[in-house]
Amino acid sequence: MNFIMFFYEGYVCPVCDVKFSESDDVVSCPNCGAPHHRACWSNTGHCHFAAGHGTPQQWHRPEESETPPQTAVPTGENGNAASPPSKSSGKICSQCGQANPGFSEFCSRCGSALPSVEWQSAPPQYQQNVPHFGSYGEYSPIHVPLSNPYGGLPKEEKIEDFTVEEAAAFIGPNSAQYIPRFYRMSKQDSRVSWNWAAFLITPYWLFYRKNYVMGGLALFLTLLITVMSGYISNVYLAPLISVTNAQEMMQIIIDNNLLIYLQINALLVFCNVLIRVIFALIGNYLYFRQTAAGIKKVRNAHNARSAAPVPHATFDYMLELGTAGGVSIPSVSAVLCITMFVQLLLNYLLVR
Repeated sequence: MNFIMFFYEGYVCPVCDVKFSESDDVVSCPNCGAPHHRACWSNTGHCHFAAGHGTPQQWHRPEESETPPQTAVPTGENGNAASPPSKSSGKICSQCGQANPGFSEFCSRCGSALPSVEWQSAPPQYQQNVPHFGSYGEYSPIHVPLSNPYGGLPKEEKIEDFTVEEAAAFIGPNSAQYIPRFYRMSKQDSRVSWNWAAFLITPYWLFYRKNYVMGGLALFLTLLITVMSGYISNVYLAPLISVTNAQEMMQIIIDNNLLIYLQINALLVFCNVLIRVIFALIGNYLYFRQTAAGIKKVRNAHNARSAAPVPHATFDYMLELGTAGGVSIPSVSAVLCITMFVQLLLNYLLVR
């Protein structure tokens, strides 16, 4: 898929009044989408049109023809230009006016969230026949065709200093769900988003994605809470297990001074949920940084072995990215075995 990526042809920087060229380093306001030279933005420290944000006077891209010049134009396998997304078949970003494919979850220019639609309605040119490992349910609902590992973005698009194609090779399974979120984080400089897998199966997800440091921390905290809660429940709260009458239960709690242990157990439950929520909120960002560092490491090692740096899209380089990244089923199995062993050992010691 080839894309025309110069979105600002004919536009003028509002700070220096100089027309943009393809070689310019251009940034767009995350609120209204107004383009600026990066240097001009740095000098002013904010959008030139900041005073109008959130008002009817907010900057908008001027209405143009059905296919605006900034719209990405895909080409089919035969090289002929395919019909780009239009206002009727795609999504027009309400923040910056960018036309996006109909199944996009985030704007490809400013990163703003787009209304959800079913991905089955995506035009055929976006459903590429690219090998993909499928979905493991880390996001729901899924709006992007699973046969497209790039999440609706052109593979040449840059996310920081790596391309979407490199990210897809490194991520492996479910790359279509992560790449748009990485792109949005880089565009909006955000770190918080929700990851259900990181919430429901925190240590397993981290080890599955080869984040062994944070996975080890999450596993240690989870097991520590499990051991403490199990010990308190079996040693101090055992008299309450067979009681069904609320009044009798309250009397036992008062007579045996069990209230403090119930409070400690409640605090442990709260800590367990809090840990899961924290990892769910920052899990995508942690994986974003892990992906960026992993790609950089593989790229440097690959180029160091070569007499001259080769294009990143070579098969050997992509294979190295997939080997360094991807997922790890054995590590998930190991974590499961460790968890079961700790629970069995705890039960054995407490029963004795």
